[in-house]
Amino acid sequence: MKSKLRKLSWARCLIKYPFRYALIIASMIAVVPVSLVTAVLTGFAVKQLLSKPAFLPWENLVGAVAAPSVRAFFQGTPQAAGLSLELQARYIPWILVVSAALTAFFKFTQDYFLEDVGERIARDLRDQTIKGFLSLDFVSATKVREGILASFVGDDSREIRLAFTSIAGQIPANALQSAVFLAWLLILDFQLFLLFIAVLVPAGVVIRVTGKTLRRLSRQGLDSQTDLLGALLEKLRGWQTIRVYDAVDFELNRFDEFNARLFHAWRRAARAKALGSPIVEWLAAIAAAMVAVVALRRIAEQEMSSEIFAVFLATVAILANALQMMTMMINGSKKGLEAFRRLGEFFIYCHEHSRKFSESGASKKEKVEFISLERLAVAHTETGALLTSDLDVHLRCGDVCAVVGASGTGKSTLFRVLLGLEMPGSGQVRMNGIVPSESDYVCWGSNIVFLPQEPFVFDGSVIENVVYPRRLESLSAAEREKVAAALEKVNLQKMPDDSVKGFSGGEKQRLAFARVFFAEPSLVLIDEGTSALDLMNEKFLLERLKEGGSNRISIIIAHRPMVREFATHLLNLSPATG
Repeated sequence: MKSKLRKLSWARCLIKYPFRYALIIASMIAVVPVSLVTAVLTGFAVKQLLSKPAFLPWENLVGAVAAPSVRAFFQGTPQAAGLSLELQARYIPWILVVSAALTAFFKFTQDYFLEDVGERIARDLRDQTIKGFLSLDFVSATKVREGILASFVGDDSREIRLAFTSIAGQIPANALQSAVFLAWLLILDFQLFLLFIAVLVPAGVVIRVTGKTLRRLSRQGLDSQTDLLGALLEKLRGWQTIRVYDAVDFELNRFDEFNARLFHAWRRAARAKALGSPIVEWLAAIAAAMVAVVALRRIAEQEMSSEIFAVFLATVAILANALQMMTMMINGSKKGLEAFRRLGEFFIYCHEHSRKFSESGASKKEKVEFISLERLAVAHTETGALLTSDLDVHLRCGDVCAVVGASGTGKSTLFRVLLGLEMPGSGQVRMNGIVPSESDYVCWGSNIVFLPQEPFVFDGSVIENVVYPRRLESLSAAEREKVAAALEKVNLQKMPDDSVKGFSGGEKQRLAFARVFFAEPSLVLIDEGTSALDLMNEKFLLERLKEGGSNRISIIIAHRPMVREFATHLLNLSPATG
């Protein structure tokens, strides 16, 4: 099933752009006959320039096999026997110019729409990547490596686009052109064709072997690149700690290990790629030399015309270019194919671990009016070890519950259970008298707000962060005044249009409280949301929270004694000592 899903992925990507891809296919097909005309006339022109112009029978231009068909096409006209000098002088140069111009035009059309569709597909895959990640349940999301996610929207996206332009356009176009030109060589002269193929087959073997090697090395390189990117993101987050502990040398050594692994993986891939292309070119040169030797001997013995040999050489030159381009595209697309394979596996992972929402969820945003914890037990996310049990508390609007306990007793895990991100070990949580499902959490929507120790603050203005996830253009004048009131309520001395860049930890936490006062949720969960504030500002915020809390249930993880002073309920997670 997974393999089938991945194989169909390219088709699913293309099906959104049928018109553009139809133009690509049309250009790929149209360029073949005009390229063939260009090749024939180029060989003919070279021969005529190097010798005295004369009447040219069709056998000397298209070969003995194709000549009867051409004569039949021109039956009853002066051109039935061949090309006269007048016709050569009057029409052939213009036909050559037009065919060359059409070849360039069709190639331009093909490349332009390939790049356009490739960019669109890369954009769509980036969107699907983020949507897939955001659809995951909490536990599954924490298992996704940040390096992989960053690669999918960065380097992998670019490599997939390049692979698409190769696989969906340039490789089949060159393959079609090569097949037609090989058939044309067979028509021109069977003996020279066999000699050419005898040397060309080993080149195909080289392409196959180097392709397999590059695919294996690309897989190793992408894994190493993911590890390197993850290590870099880790260091960016821990920069301050690294400097405080003077651990720069230690971190540089760790980073060098990842960097060296990536370097060696891509270096081996570069060697395989660099070795494959010269071998193919060398074999092609040998084929051309052997063809030339045999052809010259046959011309001297008057077994074939020099015009046919000139056309044969021109065709071989274009064919060699097509084969070389196809080889380069195949080798160059290995990294993108491997990235696409990993992305397909990621989508399967997201599908298997996505949060399942019931279709019966109401669209109206309802309030959480009361919560009951009934003999609730919470367990460690990874190990399943029991952290705390037998939690019983009943909360209504206006209540403030302080959750206390030593580190590791399950306070943050309890919050994840309350938010529906994890299942309880035993017992149950009831909200508004029911055990909430995914659809219920969707129904309650923004009436539940979570404030972590490190608030989610994105680059933008103060007002954009306060009204999140609303957009500014949807705000009324009254709501904008409500934003200003919320900022005043948290004592944040900033204008709504000010940027949040450079905000301190305390300012970010006050901004998060302003988001609460603007949204007026019915349930607020605060996980050390005042840890970066001094005692005076913490007291100020808690007073504001309690003042307008008659329509709100507030649950706060408390480490400072002050929080307990504002609490109507106390939930102690520490094990009883006896």
